[in-house]
Amino acid sequence: MKQPFRRLPLILIVFVSVLFSVKYGVRFIGPKAYWVAGIISLFYAALATIGPSLFNKLNKFKSGAFIITVLMSMVFCIAVDFVVKPESVKVDRWSAITGWDGKFLRGEYPYEARTHLGGIVSGLPGLFLLTLPFYIAGDIGYFQAATVFLFGLACFMLFKRENGLTVFLLFLLSTGFLWEMYVRSDIGGNAVIVALCLILFERFRGKKTKKIIFLAGILFGIVMTTRTVFIIPFSVYLIRWLDFKKIGSIILFSISSLIFFCALLFPFLVWNLNAFLSNNPFVEQSDKMPISLSVVFVGLAIGCGLFTKTLDRALLVSGYLLFGLISTAFFVKILKVGLSEALFSSRFDISYYMIALPFLILSVTISRAVTSNQCPRQADM
Repeated sequence: MKQPFRRLPLILIVFVSVLFSVKYGVRFIGPKAYWVAGIISLFYAALATIGPSLFNKLNKFKSGAFIITVLMSMVFCIAVDFVVKPESVKVDRWSAITGWDGKFLRGEYPYEARTHLGGIVSGLPGLFLLTLPFYIAGDIGYFQAATVFLFGLACFMLFKRENGLTVFLLFLLSTGFLWEMYVRSDIGGNAVIVALCLILFERFRGKKTKKIIFLAGILFGIVMTTRTVFIIPFSVYLIRWLDFKKIGSIILFSISSLIFFCALLFPFLVWNLNAFLSNNPFVEQSDKMPISLSVVFVGLAIGCGLFTKTLDRALLVSGYLLFGLISTAFFVKILKVGLSEALFSSRFDISYYMIALPFLILSVTISRAVTSNQCPRQADM
């Protein structure tokens, strides 16, 4: 029996891959980047045709093959870290992290850090604390190896032996992740963690004790100190995961999440109030993603969540909404400054598409992690 296969997420993945190939490929290989983008498009077009059959063939692999593939991929990520010197990369995501983490460990106010290109460091604190262990280990690029492991774990939990290897390879070989690995970015890994949180929450859907609700609130609060845009997938999922008839559970979840959100954020506000206000991560994020636009998509997420009954659908809808939010912001920027300025002069950061990519890839095929009576039987868009 062929596995249900969604083509719309694949089309969006193609768009992201082509966008990365064109923008960053032009920097290194010039006009040949357009040929590369064309080849990538043909590859995905072929995959859209033979996808279900390919999935079924890869299902024959034992779990050991999947584990070996994940481990070898992690080794590959670490090898890239040794070969590629971060100073040679004209993208400052890695130095934003190392600058913040370095000042923090030295007891200096971290939001006064600057990147190796002179840029301002302005992310939320949870993002930098997430990468702090890798900075201490000697290279924040190790975060990419951790991302590979976590995405492999998500595939294993979501698909078991059904399509897990194929979905994992789609992520590993995507142009977006390969770019992230090269420049030591954190966006895709951050999104993988959010997707994994939803998968973990699903494991306790029927076991929501007070302890589980409290721990879920803590996890939600901590994750929200990385990037506020992740309120969208959480809104899609939690609107049905939480029982709003049980006011006590809602209060417990809200209080636990708020306490830990504030516990990670307020120390930096109190540490140096003037510096925090002048270099406010919320202002920086709203500048890149207008608040009004974000509010509209959060409302859409809540509305969609009311009709999203399974984890599988929640991941799919989250991918669509995140892609839609980023694309709308990109389109608005194009209207303001033109396509060339927005894309090639980096007036818009297309790396934000990595926020949506893990959700789209996990949604290419229907997961059997949901219960059999809930899982759609036909491939849908």
